[in-house]
Amino acid sequence: MASDQIVRCSDGHYYTAKWVPLVGLRSVRLGPGRRLARCPVDKHWRMTTQVDPTELTEAQRAEADHHHAGLQ
Repeated sequence: MASDQIVRCSDGHYYTAKWVPLVGLRSVRLGPGRRLARCPVDKHWRMTTQVDPTELTEAQRAEADHHHAGLQ
């Protein structure tokens, strides 16, 4: 089942996305927790990884909440 996850692109942007386990709907799956996807912040294709929200600052969580990529 898809669940909202905080994701970080290789350029350092944080956003939320519906992360479907074992499936890349709008991304290229490259292994557990890694995908090539379009970053909604700057609209470029970047490497992305899931992020543990407890390791983020309040500002980083706010950035993630401000940008949503939909399904990945």
